[in-house]
Formats: sequence, C-alpha cells, structure tokens
Amino acid sequence: MLNIFNLFLFLFAVWIGFILTSGHISWLYVFFGIVAAGLTTLVSMRLKLVEEKTEMLYLSFGFYRHFLKIFFGNFFSSINLIIDLAIRRSEIKPALHHIKINKSDCDTSLLAASVNMMSGLFSVNLDEEEILIHSIDQKYFKNFDLKKIQRSLHHVNDDNLV
Repeated sequence: MLNIFNLFLFLFAVWIGFILTSGHISWLYVFFGIVAAGLTTLVSMRLKLVEEKTEMLYLSFGFYRHFLKIFFGNFFSSINLIIDLAIRRSEIKPALHHIKINKSDCDTSLLAASVNMMSGLFSVNLDEEEILIHSIDQKYFKNFDLKKIQRSLHHVNDDNLV
C-alpha cells in the first residue's frame, strides 16, 4: 500500500502546487484537492493500475534526487550552450560517440534519459550493447562521465518501491 499512499501524496502535492501558483487558497479548494486525489487513488487501485509491487519509479525519492542533481549540475552549462548557439561565439563541431555499455550495470532507459538531460548531449540510439550519443561539441562530451551516472543509477530505487 506504500505506492497507493505515495500516489495520493503526489497528486495532492501537485494540486497544492497549482493552488499556490494561482493565489486562490481556501479550505474548500484544499478539501476538494484531498477528495480528488483520494478518488483518483482509489480508482487507480480498483483498476489495478497501482499495485503493491509496481513499476512506478517516479514515486521514488532516489529518482528525483538523481535527475535534480543532473539538472542543477548542468544548469549553467546549459545557459552557456544557449548563449553560444544564439550569438555563435565559437565554432561548434558536432560528433557521434559509440559507447559500449553493460546492460547489467544499470537500466538502459534511465541511462538514456540521464544522457538527454546533460547539456549538449543527446542519446540517439540505444541497444543492449551500446549507446549512440550525439554531442553538439566535444567539450560537452568531455564532461560526460558514464561510470558516475551508472553508479548514481544504482541508487534511483533507494526506497525499494519497485
């Protein structure tokens, strides 16, 4: 039932976020948010969309920690890339890189998503043995550390929801 409770909390937190951004806070809206989140959670449980062991990794704390770390670690680099592309301060030299991966080291779809969040990199092709990464320039690929990302992906499911 941990996933059902987390689904409820997630939906209610999103509801509160919308209420706070709109500036219309009242007890009626909070009550309606609780009822709507609870009803959605119950319907999900009855339709067996959410079970005790489910693939809802997005409810895991480690999932958010991993991707927020990548986001904040690459924030200024991404801003710099935007400025470089906008005013063409330097010449860009795009390249494709074939990287051998071991499927048992980490989940390949999470690895591809992690690569796509890095500034200047994009995962073009992914199969069981290698990942094809497009880099806008070599300097962005030099900052890419595959082993570090794979070690970080081991802690994505730290609260064992999946």
